[in-house]
Order: sequence, then structure tokens, then C-alpha cells
Amino acid sequence: RNEDGEIWRFLSHFKNGFAKANRYRIEFSLPKGCSGNVDDVNQYSRSAGIKTSEVFYNKNGSINIKAHTVTFPQRAFQTFEIKHNSAPFKIPYTSSYDPVTFTFYNDADMDVRRYFDIWQGAVMNFSNNTTNFYNEYVSDIKMFIQNDRGEDVYGVILFEAFPLGLS
Repeated sequence: RNEDGEIWRFLSHFKNGFAKANRYRIEFSLPKGCSGNVDDVNQYSRSAGIKTSEVFYNKNGSINIKAHTVTFPQRAFQTFEIKHNSAPFKIPYTSSYDPVTFTFYNDADMDVRRYFDIWQGAVMNFSNNTTNFYNEYVSDIKMFIQNDRGEDVYGVILFEAFPLGLS
């Protein structure tokens, strides 16, 4: 048995190499923020503060480039079971997605943490524990897998996303 031949045959199925987990590009942008002078809303989470924070923290894609690890969304089918001639069959009726996680490098000023604190402040008014309007705190996140030449080869857009948790 020619093991070298088997290895080369296996590798021949990967004409452009393997996808690498560390080759990706992410694009974040803060949501539009809360409108007006709403009481009990963090000033940085108001629309004017959000715009200023986006420029200050994510200028030149600073937050985007500090993403250390990323999990792309997992899609699964929700199913129900039926029996046909006593044999069970699963029938899909919808799809579901698991939450996506990001890990970031942070600088000594904790800029990445502050960026996502501001975003979460647009979701909820922490002083009175009420949520803001949905369209004030959601924003699209663009995620791309890249090849060795830095070209996007696969992309996903997380529509109307917001940070569920920070640690």
C-alpha cells in the first residue's frame, strides 16, 4: 500500500489549501443609538454619543482588527418526527442559529470593552432597567473568511445583532 500516494490523493481535494481559523475579517459598527434627550439613558448611548464613540473607538477599523477569535454562526434545523410504516422520520420545519462569540485583544485603555459597554448601554438603560427601542440598539455585523492572499472567500452578515454578554 502506497501511503504517500494516499496522502497526495487526499491533499489533491484541497486545491487552494485548507481554510484557516485565523484568517477572517470582521466589520462592527455601533447602532444608531437612542434618539433625543431621553432621561436615564447613558449619554454615550444617545445617537450623537454613538456617532462620536464610533469614530473615537473604531477609527480605521481599530475594533475590527482586534478580534482575536471568532465563531461563525452554527445553523441547525428544528425538526418534528413522523412515522411512516412504523419507521420514524425527521421533518425540518425551521432553522435556528446559535449565538456567535468573539474574543478580542484589548489595549491598556480597555477601548474594546468601552466600545461594547456603549453598545450595551444602547440596549438597556441600566439606571432604571428598561430596554430601549429595538431599532436603536441593533446593528449588522459582517464576517468574512479569507484565503492566504487576504481575499474574502466566504461571508456572513449578522442582521440586527447586539451584544448579549460581555466578560
